[in-house]
Amino acid sequence: MVNNYKVLAYILWRAKRPQWSIWALISLVLTSVSGRMSISYWGIRGEFDLLWWLPNLFL
Repeated sequence: MVNNYKVLAYILWRAKRPQWSIWALISLVLTSVSGRMSISYWGIRGEFDLLWWLPNLFL
């Protein structure tokens, strides 16, 4: 699934519009929140394998 905010930020950046940075920040925040939610979900379910998650958290 494509992050529409990321696409919008890219389009605004290419058009040299100053609003691109706001949309890029929104995209970054939503992406990191989504990642934290998935980690929390697997942690609550008890399927948290540290040897698998550590390299992926690094990425």
